[in-house]
Amino acid sequence: MRTGRGFVLAWLSVLGLVGVMAVGCGGEDTTPPDLGPPVVTPPVETVDPVTITSPNTASAVTSTQATISFSGTKPAYTGVWISHHLGGAGGEKVSESLVVARDKETTWSTIITLQLKSGEESSANYLVFKAYKGEDEVSTGVALSVQYSPPVVAQPTPDTEPLAIKTLTSEANQFNSLSPRVAAGGSGRVYAVWQQCSGSDQCDKTTVKVARLDAEFGWGTPVEVSRLSDQSAHATLPDVAVDSTGKAHIVWTDTGTAGARSADADILYRTWDGTNAVGLGPISTVSVGGDLTCVQGGSCPEVYEATLAMAGDSPGVVLRAAGTSRSFEIYYSTLSAGVWAAAQVSDDSGAGGALSPAVARDATGGAHVVWVSDGVLHYRAMGTSPGASTAVPLSCNGGVVSDPAVAVIDATVYVTWVGSRDCANQAQGLSVFYNKLPSSGAFGAAVEVTSESPLAGANHEAPRVVLRGGSQSPDMGVTWASNASVANSGADYDILIRRYTGDQGSAVELLSEVSDAPNGSSEASKAPDSVVVGDDIITCWQEKDAGASSDYDIHCRRVAW
Repeated sequence: MRTGRGFVLAWLSVLGLVGVMAVGCGGEDTTPPDLGPPVVTPPVETVDPVTITSPNTASAVTSTQATISFSGTKPAYTGVWISHHLGGAGGEKVSESLVVARDKETTWSTIITLQLKSGEESSANYLVFKAYKGEDEVSTGVALSVQYSPPVVAQPTPDTEPLAIKTLTSEANQFNSLSPRVAAGGSGRVYAVWQQCSGSDQCDKTTVKVARLDAEFGWGTPVEVSRLSDQSAHATLPDVAVDSTGKAHIVWTDTGTAGARSADADILYRTWDGTNAVGLGPISTVSVGGDLTCVQGGSCPEVYEATLAMAGDSPGVVLRAAGTSRSFEIYYSTLSAGVWAAAQVSDDSGAGGALSPAVARDATGGAHVVWVSDGVLHYRAMGTSPGASTAVPLSCNGGVVSDPAVAVIDATVYVTWVGSRDCANQAQGLSVFYNKLPSSGAFGAAVEVTSESPLAGANHEAPRVVLRGGSQSPDMGVTWASNASVANSGADYDILIRRYTGDQGSAVELLSEVSDAPNGSSEASKAPDSVVVGDDIITCWQEKDAGASSDYDIHCRRVAW
């Protein structure tokens, strides 16, 4: 047996401490170091990994669609944790979360929204799937790369049935598509935008989609406007206008960090040239500057919905936001040299706050804004010398007024709304009305659009007004949603249209399809919006499927004036 110094060195060698301490005589420090308590690594239960049975991963996975379905197997009582990066394993993180909840099932499925990197026509979406049982009970990852290449929509297929109803959204994805808006402009370009997904849908986020229609061509593939890769979160309530070059200008409400006010919701704006995702312009924040400047050290005014209109190539946006003395006020924001600035339009009068803003622009660049406050329909012209707020004459005072819309042509302003037929007897129900302001003069008396049977006494909502120049006076078209039974349409909501030459109205026509109310719901067709294209009117709306798990899709129809 070795003893003495040699034995100590041998023992320390076993412990791995040679070179850490010196042992010897003659004043050398022989005190062992304090190693502290032993480090105990908690055991980690082994979790079997997930498998992917669909899509087929034996070969490269590619997609031209913005969403892709995955399914497979997993251990019982686990969930599926998915991390999503753009470009590769070390690329920009899109999301990382427990996408499939833990349960006893051994199969799983989910839908993932693919992302396109700004400026690219095709991007790799790197996905890692893990079985998740607890914080320390996670399987090894199953990695997969999906190459997302949205199609270029510059050359849509010819539309051989221009008067037929067209569906812009996928009937198969079961995501609700809501609140469509449609606009037309230079080069014969027509665009539609809408909100995809609502809180009840199994999707990553609510988002904004846009599609393009060329004259004599069909609708192209939708493009996502509010992408996760752009730091968009829940994007809702979009609107669109088109400039003289045919470029789309889009606004929407967003709770993400893409805007200038990262801690608050924003009204965001970007353009699209009508090609594919590469044609999207940079995002800017509308809800800043002027009367919407944030208080130093405090919060910013909360914003809600917005709508916009063009004067030439200049966008103007009206929006509803928090006021200083009332809950809500209406603001008008303009873009100059790349900078947005907002001015308050409503006048702080009344207690209830200002609601439901709408705007139209005239040929001189002036803006015409309407909104509702305390049962009064207000109108105000905004330009180099803004006018005072004017109350639009209604059918009666003290009743309901909602859903205003405005249009202007040849300096004549038309306003539509839903209001009480008899303010003293609300049992008479609501009706659609319009009023007009000539270039010289004042508003006249309100004209009822839905006065005769079977329209009288039915429920009506969301009227939209479109105008076309006429020889005597502008021709006007009004579209709206109603549960009146027109052409045997039944008691569910459908989309109706009435055309006017001067003040002479045509018979009311049905735009949406006649169908039974799906799932016992009366809300089959809702939220129309319309635009004039040449001698035609294009109307888009949200249409509820008749299936057992029905959702809203976006339908559009083009009819002759």
